[in-house]
Amino acid sequence: MITANLAPNDGGSLSRAWTLNRASDALRLVIAGLLLVGGPTMGLGREAPSLFFFTAACYLAVAVALTVWPSATLVAAHKAVAAAVVDALAFAALLATSGGFASGLPTLLFVLVVVAALEAVPKIALFHAAVAALALLGENLWRLWQGWAATDPFLVGAAGGALFVAAWLAQRLGTRLRQTEAAHQAQQALLAWQRTVNDRIVQELADGVLWVDAQGVVRYASPRVVAWLGEDPSDKPLTEVLPEPIHPGEERWWRQNGRLWRLKGGMPDRNGVWLLFLSDFAGVQRAFRQERLASLGLLLAGVAHEVRNPLAGVMQALDLLRDAATSSERGELVALAERNAARIAHLIDEVLLLGRQQPPNPEAVPLVAWLRRWCSELPQPEQTRVSVQGSDAIAAWVDVRHLQTIVDNLVRNALAFASAQPSAVQVTVSAANEQVCLTVADDGPGVADELAERLFEPFVSGRANGTGLGLYLVHELVRVNGGEVRYRRGPKGGAVFTVLLPQAARCG
Repeated sequence: MITANLAPNDGGSLSRAWTLNRASDALRLVIAGLLLVGGPTMGLGREAPSLFFFTAACYLAVAVALTVWPSATLVAAHKAVAAAVVDALAFAALLATSGGFASGLPTLLFVLVVVAALEAVPKIALFHAAVAALALLGENLWRLWQGWAATDPFLVGAAGGALFVAAWLAQRLGTRLRQTEAAHQAQQALLAWQRTVNDRIVQELADGVLWVDAQGVVRYASPRVVAWLGEDPSDKPLTEVLPEPIHPGEERWWRQNGRLWRLKGGMPDRNGVWLLFLSDFAGVQRAFRQERLASLGLLLAGVAHEVRNPLAGVMQALDLLRDAATSSERGELVALAERNAARIAHLIDEVLLLGRQQPPNPEAVPLVAWLRRWCSELPQPEQTRVSVQGSDAIAAWVDVRHLQTIVDNLVRNALAFASAQPSAVQVTVSAANEQVCLTVADDGPGVADELAERLFEPFVSGRANGTGLGLYLVHELVRVNGGEVRYRRGPKGGAVFTVLLPQAARCG
């Protein structure tokens, strides 16, 4: 089967490889019609006028049939082969009635082969050239056999060889043109997809975008800018859109109708086109105020909840103090009131500390020496329960005031849960990867699983009398010093808090 040998070399689909150019069908129709109508006037068919007319008429009919041939996937190959055979047989008969090779008809056949080869696969193009060359050679040999005027066989053979060369070159040219067209179509599809993606990105941007050409004319405005300005500024000079001129790379602030805008110009490309970004800071400020009010409401709700219980204890102690009969009872009630008042004062101090956080003023702090001095200020029973380990050469880059608060909260929290055994709380200092690792571990029960994930949130505490602000304060202070704090359960139970801080130059 011929169709089995006509598969394209690139493995593409048959329908794409074997779709013939409609120009080939149109050219065949034109040539057949021209031969039928004007053949005798061109001196053709003089040796057998009736046979010439019959052949031209049949050729025109077949050309019409080939033009309307269905272009299904597998039928296209059959059409190409049929067209090649029809061209060869028709021109062989026309040559036989018109004087052979010297009639000029081979030129028309040559044109047909070349045009058909432009959209054919290599085997089809060479097959078309082969049958056309055989038609020329066969007709000329028949003339020699009949003793009629024939053309030099070498000249006819050269013409056949030229058909092969022309068909091969035309096929290569057609392949290159199809590849170029396919690449162009793929590029156009990619550009269309990129435009769609860019449009989606621009529409989703919080900022507005203006596209300004080298002459300072706005060529594109994002939908957000159009909504903000109330009109589309496209095709207007930028000086008519903005109250003050702005150039690429500049940044300006613009206030209009109670809104605050930030204008920032991008750098131009090689064609002078640049982007201007508009940011609505009024909306940002509103969102910030709402977030701040929400945080303030949460803080106040937490403070009110934490103050209610100790305040109730103070009021109850004062009420009972009026009816106390003995000095010992009054002393116990006064002590109860003092403890609850101290708890309220501690809560207020932590809230104030959160509110007046100052930017850190870091310095190189030799941690082990500093921790030992800090532990020496603890009451004697607690000093024995805390052990400090690590190299004296390790220094952290941290604000000392913040470090004091961080260690106060972590170690005192560990002492609250640890046992009364010596070294129940272990503070370890190490260094790795330009970071200092401060670990505080205790032998207590550890943090409950339901609290572990929210441990560093405000007002989350595992103690009945805890404010829930200590670990939150630790988290915030460690963060502003460029570090992080983590919690994990120890291998034998207990809580392990790890503080990572930037490492300073080694001490000593």
